[in-house]
Amino acid sequence: MRKNDHSDRDIEDLLKQMPKVKDQRGKREVYQNVTMKMNRRKRQSWLIPTAAAAAALLLLVILIPGMMGGQDTAEESSSGSNESAQYSTATNESADRAEITQEEDTSSSENDFTSNENPENTIDDDQGVKSEGEIQRESDYTTAVYEEELEDQEVLTYPILDNAVQNIVSVSVLVPKEDGKSKFDLYKETMPLLTEEQWGLSDNYPLEADLIYNDEQKTLTVDMFEDHGYSYGPANSLFINTVLSNLWSDFDLEKITLMTDGEPGVDFEHNEPITEFSPNDVTAYPGYYLFYPNDQEEQPMFVPYVQLEQPETIQEVFNFMKQDVDTHFLKASIPEDIDFEANVDDETVVITFTDESVIEDNEETAHMIEALLLTAKEFHYEHVRVENADVDTIGRFNLSQELELPIAPNQKELP
Repeated sequence: MRKNDHSDRDIEDLLKQMPKVKDQRGKREVYQNVTMKMNRRKRQSWLIPTAAAAAALLLLVILIPGMMGGQDTAEESSSGSNESAQYSTATNESADRAEITQEEDTSSSENDFTSNENPENTIDDDQGVKSEGEIQRESDYTTAVYEEELEDQEVLTYPILDNAVQNIVSVSVLVPKEDGKSKFDLYKETMPLLTEEQWGLSDNYPLEADLIYNDEQKTLTVDMFEDHGYSYGPANSLFINTVLSNLWSDFDLEKITLMTDGEPGVDFEHNEPITEFSPNDVTAYPGYYLFYPNDQEEQPMFVPYVQLEQPETIQEVFNFMKQDVDTHFLKASIPEDIDFEANVDDETVVITFTDESVIEDNEETAHMIEALLLTAKEFHYEHVRVENADVDTIGRFNLSQELELPIAPNQKELP
């Protein structure tokens, strides 16, 4: 034989010159082929002894015919064939079950992967799960309570100071009505559940007083705690006066009696003790502005503000609502580039936009509509009608129909 003169380095160089072999098959295909071959090998390893046993049995039949009767030979041959067939069938069934198990495991893995990738199945522990009401209001841009939301629920409204003690924000919550409990019972029970700080406001509830309500006589006794802080500072005095005014109107009261630790009268700003409260008879027509607690650009709250100029018509109030109120951190609720004329038709305020105004179905315009509705409510009108708009709907508002006024502003969810 001719001696090979190639050195090891020559062989390495030749191997490097050979074309590269690439496997174009996917991982899943390779895995399935390997599994099938393993199953086939298992079958062959069992089938070879079976075939050998059958051959040995046949050899015995041929070599020793005299020792076995024809009938016995036939029975042995038949028995061997049946055993071989049964074993082969069992092997096939085992392989089929293995394939089914593999498919089920693969399907289960794919389902688990899909479930983990589905954001609807993921819960953010930091934000929590939002209620249907919160999702609905976010989608239609509204913040107030409307008649269709009440059903068998009671709306409760609480005035709350902001952290800068510049504004009093009226916050409304919905609670289920309960047999045997009046609206006032629910009002008192709900006060400790308010989460003012989470809303970016001051912690004002429960009040530093006992409230005793007489439904038949429509009277309320407010017994202040001895160390209450409502007598100090104009903001605190304004707050408690706003609370009492709110109770007067919400519960249609005829008399509010004031006490301190069981004794008649309450001191406000070092004045003479006041034994009875009555709402201010001065008529003021506020407009509603946007307020963002802690300067966070989230969903705004709506805050009423009365201009010093004391506007007399609703059109004048709307004109002021195009301007920020910097002293109270309030933002204009009507964009400067939107102009309209407001007229009154019986109990309805008719808003007619100019041709130059661009009205779009977006969050900013929806806030404007809601501010107009809340302001019309302060003037004791019943409806608002919008004309000459570019769209038929803005959020939840159908501009082709007269718009119902909100029941209460700034709806929030209880924990």
